[in-house]
Amino acid sequence: MPVHFGDFTLDESRRQLLRGAEPIHLSPKAFQLLSILVQESPRAVSKSDLQERLWPDTFVTEGNLSSAVAELRSALGDDRREPRFIRTLYGFGYSFAAATHQEQVPAKLRRRSTIAALAALTVVVTLALVLIVPSALRSHAAPTVQIRSLAVLPFDTTGSDVACQHLGLGLPDLLITRLGNVRQLVVRPTSAIRDYAAGTVDWRDAGRKLKVDAVLEGNVRTTSDRVRVTVRLLHVRDQKTIWADAFDAKRNDIFSIEDTIAARVAEALTMRLTPSEKLLLSKRYTADPQAYDLYIQGRYEFERARDGQPANRQKSIEMYQRALEKDPSYALAWAGLAQANASLGARHEAPPQVVFPVADAAATKALHLDQDLSEAHCAAGAVKMYWHLDFDGAEREFLQALQLNPRNTIALDYYGFLLQCMQRSEESIALRQRLLEVDPLSVASNWSLANAYLTAGQDSRGIQQTLQVLSMNPNYPYAYDALTRFYAMHGQHEKAIVYARRNVHLNPGPRSLAFLGYALGRAGQRAEAKAILQRLSADEGNLPFYEALVYLGLGDREAVFPLLEKGLVDRTYVLRLKSEPMFEPLHSDPRFQSLLRRAGLGS
Repeated sequence: MPVHFGDFTLDESRRQLLRGAEPIHLSPKAFQLLSILVQESPRAVSKSDLQERLWPDTFVTEGNLSSAVAELRSALGDDRREPRFIRTLYGFGYSFAAATHQEQVPAKLRRRSTIAALAALTVVVTLALVLIVPSALRSHAAPTVQIRSLAVLPFDTTGSDVACQHLGLGLPDLLITRLGNVRQLVVRPTSAIRDYAAGTVDWRDAGRKLKVDAVLEGNVRTTSDRVRVTVRLLHVRDQKTIWADAFDAKRNDIFSIEDTIAARVAEALTMRLTPSEKLLLSKRYTADPQAYDLYIQGRYEFERARDGQPANRQKSIEMYQRALEKDPSYALAWAGLAQANASLGARHEAPPQVVFPVADAAATKALHLDQDLSEAHCAAGAVKMYWHLDFDGAEREFLQALQLNPRNTIALDYYGFLLQCMQRSEESIALRQRLLEVDPLSVASNWSLANAYLTAGQDSRGIQQTLQVLSMNPNYPYAYDALTRFYAMHGQHEKAIVYARRNVHLNPGPRSLAFLGYALGRAGQRAEAKAILQRLSADEGNLPFYEALVYLGLGDREAVFPLLEKGLVDRTYVLRLKSEPMFEPLHSDPRFQSLLRRAGLGS
């Protein structure tokens, strides 16, 4: 029997897809894919299962399946970022997201039933207009609007106590986390709205730049004992207010304001929430207002630290610790403590042997208190990946984190990096593309995709994406590193050295210096490369990877291996051993293969 969904009809007996009465052309494989997904709906189907059913007894790459999905989405007018029909389960497969129904009534009877139903509907509508509409108008209910994406802008704290300035970013950050649990709503992450905390924001301009349907803006005013938050939910395209309200509470009951705003936003957007979404939207993790306020401050400092200031990450750790002193059972604060310490270790901003055990213990505690914290699973995955070199365990944690919150940008980034280091290139690129969909204006997200392309050997796309990063931030150090590496490896030494010198000028430090030394060594300018080596070796805080990089440029393998051995012990850049293109000349050396095996990266 024909199956209907949206404006479409799938008629397998005639092997036709119709939009209304108009046939839609599909290739045989795309039609078969649609049939499988509709038959299995709402169950998700793995990529391996789909490949076996579409191409039995034939070896094909994952790209064949991706092409069929792309053709199907194009025919249905579906958006992979905000799908109505074909939903991607990253790292697993696909599912059919739309409701379907089949024809089960003979045509004549159906026509009679339709006429009777229309007559009955006319009566019902007439009664509704007479009885219901005036009441609805009196209640000032929010208008029905089709909103699929939202940005919560930093709140204005002008006139508030200095001690409450953190609420300007901290409160929106918590609302973003809560509203992110609504699967049908794409909420821009805090990293996307941080820059708007610096001054006056034009919500129309912000909404257009952030590519969202609606924005939530607000202001916070405080006195010695009270907090007042005024918010407006605004439609970007129509430039109209969807809903507005003001909330007053005692200073020690601010989390009741957060509860109410999150619920009212979902209500104003006429979202049909699942029971689990309703539970997460209203869930509180502490009853202690002081612990809650300290947690908000910790989130505020952590977001500031993501701009590259490790001192703010340390401040966030202090705030989380103070929150836990107030409430030792505060699972979210344990998760924040784990996340901040894991970030310090992953970025080599603190000794890994010090911070990763702290992150490990904090994540374990958070998960003991609440198994459903995406942030805790993400931090646990980072510890397993960077410190324990337990890549299977890390993947399980990242998948669980994304199952709980598919838009957890840190989990998307970490998991994409893990897949990249394991040389699962297509999966890594897909995750990085997903990260960019969630956070399109993030320089770091754009760089992650560029790095995935370059590591996968997709040079033209990698260079194009790297230049896109530099157009967004002309000082971004990792983009210069990538261009230096690429041109040095391809024998374009002058270009490589120009990019490397510019990076040293813009971002002075051992990393940029090491890449310059690598480029100089590859170009045969050995004296200057060796001078850089002396500077690096004199720096006690220097990582062994940086010196190894210069020796690699100089072609001195005997000096490279002891440094890589030290890096394996210190867990510095060991994950990049297998995937880093600069190490390709070492792949045939038995010592390198031994390193890979001990790092858990051997084939």
